[in-house]
Amino acid sequence: MARKRKTWTDEEMEGMRELRSLLEDAFEAVRKPSIPPYPYDKHTNTISLPVEVEKEVRHIALTEGGPQAVKRVAYLTGARLGLSKGYVDSLLGRNTKHQSQRK
Repeated sequence: MARKRKTWTDEEMEGMRELRSLLEDAFEAVRKPSIPPYPYDKHTNTISLPVEVEKEVRHIALTEGGPQAVKRVAYLTGARLGLSKGYVDSLLGRNTKHQSQRK
């Protein structure tokens, strides 16, 4: 016998949204800021990764796709997605408007 799914009222949904907002605020207040393992140079907008990490990123780009590689670079460096995309493009030898300098 199939169970009926609960239908939430507008008031219940609003209450859940408020609770979610409160929980997100509480988490943000106690969360320690994360420091990326290979921070990018904010003054020169350059990303510098060790050779073995560059190989990993190149492999991700070729096997899983560019967006996954860009996300990985952004996570590893703390750089914006545009800068990370330029870095991945430069690793793959592509020339784009988001071209990033590599050290």
